[in-house]
Amino acid sequence: MDNLQFLNKGSDGQIYSLDKDKIIKSINIDKLNTLEIYIMTRLNSIYLNNSFKILIESSKIFIYQERADCDLNDFINQKKKEKKYFSAIEKIKYIRQLIH
Repeated sequence: MDNLQFLNKGSDGQIYSLDKDKIIKSINIDKLNTLEIYIMTRLNSIYLNNSFKILIESSKIFIYQERADCDLNDFINQKKKEKKYFSAIEKIKYIRQLIH
């Protein structure tokens, strides 16, 4: 991680730039949200950047992803401003992906 560019710090870890199109999220194992890992490996959505690689080392987990245009909080706030919300059909589609 020493040679990667630090981008941001979240509640559960740090985000580094792997290159101009990819990032690595480094999470302390003791703060690991297993639901997040499950969603990032299972859910297909135009609104989510899935992980393409996950590595586990002694006390950390590294999640490799395509770089996002914005974070989830920014995206939700923008949709609220535009008064554009997910339809019931979209919600059901994503829930089905999670339970199958």
